[in-house]
Amino acid sequence: GIHALNPLVTGESEDFTTCVYVSVRTRISDGDKLLHPSKIRLMRRLMRDKLFRGRSITETFEFFKSVERGENLYIMPYKNRADFDIDTFIEIAESEALQLHEMMATSTPPYRLMEDGTEKIIGSVRSFRKKTGIPLCFTLDAGPNVHLLYPDEFSSHIHDFINDELLQYCHENMYIDDVVLNTIE
Repeated sequence: GIHALNPLVTGESEDFTTCVYVSVRTRISDGDKLLHPSKIRLMRRLMRDKLFRGRSITETFEFFKSVERGENLYIMPYKNRADFDIDTFIEIAESEALQLHEMMATSTPPYRLMEDGTEKIIGSVRSFRKKTGIPLCFTLDAGPNVHLLYPDEFSSHIHDFINDELLQYCHENMYIDDVVLNTIE
């Protein structure tokens, strides 16, 4: 579990264990402001608590204060003990986007906002990421629109990919160009 990096919980076990820190590390920018990973985790928690735990938004916000306090006291001081650090931003962003659309599809009455082009773009993004290793991910708004998120250092590769493979699925050849900054410690 997340507390396994804390030697008060697991003891001094470096000789026979491998420690992994798994968390959202990526920061998103709109050009002027950074969205801290803790805010991304809060958004994930808001959706999960509402959908699966029956908590209101107010309850989740109140509880999140305690979660952040616990992270600052019992997790952050020990994350440097990890042998590996895994950024889960892509998995969370894509999963949350798809869960929102699944929720709409299973509502009463059900409705579907994704279009064939949306699904083709998602498949192409996943294939491109697997083939190139470039950390490109997608998110969706409440309609059929796909937003691409990626580190600025890969802009030319991503723009080539958009023009070569994705533009055919874009309404009037238009797309939204968001940017992901490198993780800042």
